[in-house]
Amino acid sequence: GTLSVFTSRNPKDMAEKSGRYSMEERFRSLVTRRSLNIEKTKERRSSREETPVHCGWLSKEGKNILAMTKWNRRYFSLHEDHLKYWNSREECLNGCESRGRIDITGCSLAVVKKRPNTFRIYHSQRRDYLFEAGSKFEMLEWIHKIRGTLLGRERKVPSISDFELLKVIGKGAAGVVLQVRKVTSGHIYAMKLMSKKQLKEDIHGRCSPEDGSG
Repeated sequence: GTLSVFTSRNPKDMAEKSGRYSMEERFRSLVTRRSLNIEKTKERRSSREETPVHCGWLSKEGKNILAMTKWNRRYFSLHEDHLKYWNSREECLNGCESRGRIDITGCSLAVVKKRPNTFRIYHSQRRDYLFEAGSKFEMLEWIHKIRGTLLGRERKVPSISDFELLKVIGKGAAGVVLQVRKVTSGHIYAMKLMSKKQLKEDIHGRCSPEDGSG
């Protein structure tokens, strides 16, 4: 996808001996400032990941060595974009390494009618997961929390602070196109960086009446 970001700078900051900075120089300055904030952004992300949205017991469908279905009771914690689980609540509270991590980005949920208190997390390009809660109330609570987390991520408006700037991949009259990496997911995108002042000048020029006689 392409993300357009508009910037407005103090003219004094944008000036140099021969005039205003070029878009390339603005980009270099922006990269310098952003490089100082990348580690802080990653630290904030790590902090968010360590603060669970919801915790509790669920039984997860799995397979034994004979490829037969079995249900394993695990202690789960829900985070911004994933679920983690441990063999016991004590392992989670003591900061032990989780037994597994399930990516829920872009997933959907559905209640499994053939098995009581069971729901499915599925994705068109990843494997499905089935979970059984201890009661209908617990199942509905998990579904509510997971859906709320997914909807919250979908509604979040992206900003330049969510991305790591990599390089210039294109230039135009009103700005430059950058290759960027989403800090939280590592996905690569194209970002268009544009000057509000230049856009206003262009629009004003197009709307001004043309000189002529007659």
